[in-house]
Amino acid sequence: MKSSEIYETEDRTKFASFLAIVAFIIYYSFILVAALFYPGGYDLLHNYYSDLGRTVALNGENNTYSPFFFILGTTVTGLLFVPFWLTYYSIFRHSNFTRSLGKLGSIFGMLAIPCLFGIAFIPINVFLDLHAIFSISYYLTISISLFCYSIAIILQPDYPNYNGLLGLFIVIFEILFIIGLFAEIEPLVQKITSLCFAFWIILQFLTIRKAVV
Repeated sequence: MKSSEIYETEDRTKFASFLAIVAFIIYYSFILVAALFYPGGYDLLHNYYSDLGRTVALNGENNTYSPFFFILGTTVTGLLFVPFWLTYYSIFRHSNFTRSLGKLGSIFGMLAIPCLFGIAFIPINVFLDLHAIFSISYYLTISISLFCYSIAIILQPDYPNYNGLLGLFIVIFEILFIIGLFAEIEPLVQKITSLCFAFWIILQFLTIRKAVV
């Protein structure tokens, strides 16, 4: 690949990673608005994000407005992540192995998006089992994606290793979350891992931006 093509590829990836940051800003903004409308009050320590999408709140009242903001915010977030997964793999050119890891990471990243939509559009209080399937599938696909990219980052000589180490840290917590190790504090762990993922995205943008500028 010519140097001009490399620059163009990294420039596209930089813009895509910026969109991913915007996606998180939109997501948390809509989550905040949805929480404000949640009947009985939304508890960050005891309520899941999915509780905002309930048709009936945990206190028994009809949940009229929160689902709208929860679904809209989640949908926009998922769509804004598409460019990131379609471009991020392209900067891992160190070897055939890192290229393959990047492509695999993006495949699972893309698979996570319809799972995210399922979480949003299928209320947990109406179709619990189906909602749980989408939820577990989302965390599993994101974990696999981050694992692939974390290994690729560590193996890429010109990419800071702390990006990969943070990714592996998130993967460990996601897997422990899936198997229910944090049963007593799962809603809190869900938010911590979500914020860590957002921070990971910011790090990728800053790393790519430094390489392009």
